[in-house]
Formats: sequence, C-alpha cells, structure tokens
Amino acid sequence: MTGSSLCDFKTLSTQQWMHFQQAFPLPEKEKLKKKLIEEHSQLCLDEISNRLIPFTSLINSRIEQSKNVLKQRPFILGVCGSVSAGKTTTSILIQKILRHLNSGSSVDLISTDSFIYPLAVLKQKDLLTKKGFPESYDVPQIIAFLQALHQNQSAIEVPIYSHEIYDILANQKHTVCQPDIIIIEGLNLLQRQQHEGVCVTDFFDDIIYIDAPTSCIKQWYINRFMHAYKTTFQDSKSYFHAFSALTEAQAYDKAHSFWDAINGMNLENHILPSKHLADIILIKDEAHHIQDVLLR
Repeated sequence: MTGSSLCDFKTLSTQQWMHFQQAFPLPEKEKLKKKLIEEHSQLCLDEISNRLIPFTSLINSRIEQSKNVLKQRPFILGVCGSVSAGKTTTSILIQKILRHLNSGSSVDLISTDSFIYPLAVLKQKDLLTKKGFPESYDVPQIIAFLQALHQNQSAIEVPIYSHEIYDILANQKHTVCQPDIIIIEGLNLLQRQQHEGVCVTDFFDDIIYIDAPTSCIKQWYINRFMHAYKTTFQDSKSYFHAFSALTEAQAYDKAHSFWDAINGMNLENHILPSKHLADIILIKDEAHHIQDVLLR
C-alpha cells in the first residue's frame, strides 16, 4: 500500500471507523448481528459488529449525501478486486446491511460475470485462457446496461452466469427493476474500458477496491480451488468435472498453475495497478477480516 498513486487517500482512525455504527440503534444492531451470524457462520461477531456494520454505515452515509443529485436513478456502487479477494461475499453482506438501514428501499446486486463473453465467443476470439481479463468482457453490453440504469428504465434484463457450467445461461435473464441502490461486483471495474468514447467507470457513484497481500489472495484462491475439487468438481454437470479424477497433489499443482498463468497475471497486470482509481480501498488481513479503510 505504498506509492504516489495512493497519496490522495487517508486511513480512517479507530474513532472515525467506529463512529459510523452510531447509525444503528442498539436493538436493531443486535437483531442484524444475529441474522448475519446465522446466515454466514464463517464470520465472527467482532468482524460483523466492529467492521462490516460500521463500514456499510459509512457507505450508507455517502449514499444519503448523494440523494439530491441522483435525480430518480439508483446509487451505483462498485465492488472490485482480485479473484478470491472476497468481492461476492462482501457485496452480499453490504447488500443485506444496506437493506436493513434503508427499510422499504430496493437494493439489487449483480456481477460483471454476467457480461463475460459466452464460452463459444471466448473460444472464437482465442480468449479462453484470459477469461476475467479486461478483453474477455462485452464492454458495449456493460455500458448499455449502465446507461439504462442512469435512465432509470423500468425493467433491464441482464444475462445470468453459471459458475457450475462456466458459461452464460441460455435463455435466462435477471431483471433489474428500478432499484434505489445497485451493487455491481467484478474483477475489472477500474480498467477504464471504453466504447465509443464512453467509459465504464463514468457511471459509478462509488467504487470499493478490496485489497490484501498477494500472497494471501493466492492462498485463498488455492484453498477455494481445493474445496471445489472435493465438492462441486465431483458433479458431472460441472465444467471442471474432469479435474475430479486428479489426485489431491495433482489438483493442488493445477490450482498453482491456474494462479500463475491466469489469475495472478490478471491481478498483477490489470487489477492491482488500477486500485488507486477507486473511491474506497478496503484492506483485508490474512484471516479475510477488514483491517483498514482508505478514503479518497
């Protein structure tokens, strides 16, 4: 976390950090903590109470400050970072806490996985080994979706991506219906991808970058791969079912090779160099806990 590109950021002090949880009346906070612990057993009480709730309360304060300028469109929040950094889980938790803070408001969540080219197109473009790299996304489709959000269109259809089959699901869509807040999570939100002079990042009100030491992220990726090897890869419908025939040592080697050739390269060449463009940098420790928050 060094370098001149981050000189525009400041780290929240403990006092500033804890201040944001005052948005919650104590009974409501206790109710929410219990709900989140029940639904996310991997989380500890301290992480929920002293990190996730105050952090999301900070986000909510920024949403409140923006209401006068949104002009009947949703607040668009981006969450980005490396594979295995915890984007999806963090986004889901932020969504649940924001719903609790904004009773009666609609908070939607989608992934930019929905805008990756289908496998057939990736193969045609020789991008199968660069899936998740900036060039593997249908940027015109992403921008069209973001423009529709800004125009507050009533029903916007978004493709659905399946991790099981590793592809876009045919003839299935998720419909976004004029949410008050929408969270868009993905790998490459900050790469300044453009179409006809319009840039993806121009549409976001805030973008959070989830950061952690690369060594930690690599280990999280390997752990996730090995868990999938023992579970989802065993399903014959899984795109990676062939890996279930590997020995555990071979699967471990495969995870390392995928990281070195694809995910680590994407992180070092594309994702990490763009983190200074975020509005908020969320730094995690080796236990996946929020350690620091940097604000632009």
